[in-house]
Amino acid sequence: MNERNLSRRLSTSIVDALKAHGHILVARGGATALARELEDKMAADIAAITPRLEPWALVDGEPTTTFGTDEIDDQVEELVANLTSTLMESEHVEDIFTEDNVIKRDVFRVMRDALLGPRPELGLEDDGPVHVRLDTLGYVASTVGKRAPAQVLRESLTRAAQSAGGKLTGYDPELREATFSLESSDPDARLEIEEAVADELSDLVEAKVVTLPMLERRFELQRKIEAGARGGLRQRIDSIASRMLREGGCAASWELAGDRVLKLKLTPLSEQDALEVDSHMTDFKREIAVVLGDPLDELDVAQKPAAAPLRNDAPPSRRREPAPVAVEEESEDLDDEGEDEDEDEDEDEDLDGEEEEDLDDEEEDLNDEEEDLDDDEDEDLDEDEDLDEEEAPSKKAAPREKPRKPAEPATEQPAASKARAVAVRGAKKEPAKKPAAATKKASAPAEKAATGKAAAPASVKKAAKAPAKKAAKAPAKKAAKAPAKKAAAKKR
Repeated sequence: MNERNLSRRLSTSIVDALKAHGHILVARGGATALARELEDKMAADIAAITPRLEPWALVDGEPTTTFGTDEIDDQVEELVANLTSTLMESEHVEDIFTEDNVIKRDVFRVMRDALLGPRPELGLEDDGPVHVRLDTLGYVASTVGKRAPAQVLRESLTRAAQSAGGKLTGYDPELREATFSLESSDPDARLEIEEAVADELSDLVEAKVVTLPMLERRFELQRKIEAGARGGLRQRIDSIASRMLREGGCAASWELAGDRVLKLKLTPLSEQDALEVDSHMTDFKREIAVVLGDPLDELDVAQKPAAAPLRNDAPPSRRREPAPVAVEEESEDLDDEGEDEDEDEDEDEDLDGEEEEDLDDEEEDLNDEEEDLDDDEDEDLDEDEDLDEEEAPSKKAAPREKPRKPAEPATEQPAASKARAVAVRGAKKEPAKKPAAATKKASAPAEKAATGKAAAPASVKKAAKAPAKKAAKAPAKKAAKAPAKKAAAKKR
């Protein structure tokens, strides 16, 4: 066998081995295309490796020493890695059920047996029998091989052999393995027979000759479906069923049992879909409920056992927890205390304002009294001088009395500022006042000074009021006291 034929045989053997072990799921009709893809990937490397191999030398041991030299071992390992990557990324592989290292192991074993085992000589025809096990062709073929009658199954296998250019020579019901003979030495003939067998067994399911395991559910509708509305409803549900077949891998069917009961059926078409059929049924039911606009109540469905708790979930505690302590009363008391503090602070501020006003009034009264005393003394001095001038021509010169020293005006005391008064008043108060009230008292004078509400100093008030008071009081007092003083002077 030349290098090209060897590459074809290797690629076919790799695909068959992986399918036989259940490690990959090949798309329908994609086995031949997958084998050709692997053949194109390995052809150049096989052509470089084959001339340096010992035809019948079989070396046991580690993979790095299997092919005799380290250089060939490295090339084979690199080729195995490339083939594994091609398998994982191929569009002809629908699903992979194992890890990368397992795929590499199977590919390496196939290449080792094919490269180091006995190989047919170049030019000999490879027309030996082909053995096909139905369990390696997928979920549908395997299930049909178990359920189909023996006569129906044999007829289907015969038709598959004729379409691939071969002949059915035997079938083992226990192993579910069919044997075919080929008329040509084309290495693709084996793959063509496998595809033909898978197609024929699928046709038995589509023709309803063999039924696959299905999941059936009955649902009660919330409203009655009239006969006139069933035509449009049938089209909409059929579109949902076709989408379930494309996306979920399940054949869906439905029918109305009476006016209010809807029967749904799902038939998985792969082993993986058979494991997930419950979730597919849930999706199917949800979409139909959206179409009907009503929830569906399930009927005649066996109860499932409750899920066991996880190990990480702790069992519920039976110890009675103490009743939660009510904290509403405490919060209300705190609110009342806060309101009382605010009221006390407001009262303190009002008292402070009243005391400041009283101090201002007292200071003004003291200033007025001092001004009045000064005015009276000035008037008395003026009157004495007038009397002396009048008595001088009629009387002898009398010894002049020592001039009376005018009384010194009362020392003006600067008015205490409001800030100082507040500070003194704060010092006299009881220390039981709260810090918040003291803070507000200390800040009150500063705020009044900033807003311009502080009282003017007493000296400024005195300077402003003195001229007006003198002008108003002096004439009146002088007019009242002058006659009395003149009469007293004449008596003297």
